[in-house]
Amino acid sequence: MQCVNCRSVGVSNFGVQHLVGLDESGRAVPSVNQIELHVLKRQRHIVDYCRQHSIAVMGYSPMAKGHKMTDDRLAAVAARCDT
Repeated sequence: MQCVNCRSVGVSNFGVQHLVGLDESGRAVPSVNQIELHVLKRQRHIVDYCRQHSIAVMGYSPMAKGHKMTDDRLAAVAARCDT
């Protein structure tokens, strides 16, 4: 990915190994990495790497597309927040 006349590059679903590969190859480092990110899939290793390298993280699939709404852990959190 050669960047000609662009201000920034974004990627989706890049793991740490992909981001390291980009950096080592001399290609443009992305300004944002969009990954599946929600309370049940925190992906700390990717988020930590992105923070250390000034790459913004954009999460998608909040609450696992609703498939986990019956999870007891989420219900417990919701019960503590209910006012």
